[in-house]
Amino acid sequence: VPFYINVITSSALEITSIYDGKIVNTSEITISGKVGAEDPVIINGQNINKQSGATTFSAIRTLVSGENEIRISDGIDTKVFKVIYDNTPPQSAKLLYPTKGKEVNSKWVSFNWQVVSDAVSYKLELANNSQFTNKIVVNNIIGDIYDTQLADGIYYWRIIPTDIAGNSLSPESVPVEVFV
Repeated sequence: VPFYINVITSSALEITSIYDGKIVNTSEITISGKVGAEDPVIINGQNINKQSGATTFSAIRTLVSGENEIRISDGIDTKVFKVIYDNTPPQSAKLLYPTKGKEVNSKWVSFNWQVVSDAVSYKLELANNSQFTNKIVVNNIIGDIYDTQLADGIYYWRIIPTDIAGNSLSPESVPVEVFV
């Protein structure tokens, strides 16, 4: 009586460094993960060298601007990831209040700016000179307003938007306002 043996293999492929839909602002990405000790690692059709018996791997790949498809296989399973390379900074924010030369008659100042469509957060830089030496920096502001208490004096301020990929304009390229 003939009999059949059905061999089922399972994949040990685990990716630890990227996920589907990841957005990055650098043209190179490190792909790393785990595989079975004897399994190959194939990224976009190219075999990746790993030491015999090794269960971890790491490889650097160059991305093109826009969407990149990355296929990673261990010979049994294939995982497909879309990674977006975006190195375009968001536009600068229009500063709404306080405006140039505005005298603020309160210790509390409410900074307000126009929302930038692709910004996910903002950085407020505040200083008592236009070179922004000894500046106060407030990171990761969500929204278009920030309230704080300040001592009397002349202040310069600017807003630096950041997008989901981490891109932002250089501080020197954004508008600055001064108020008293």
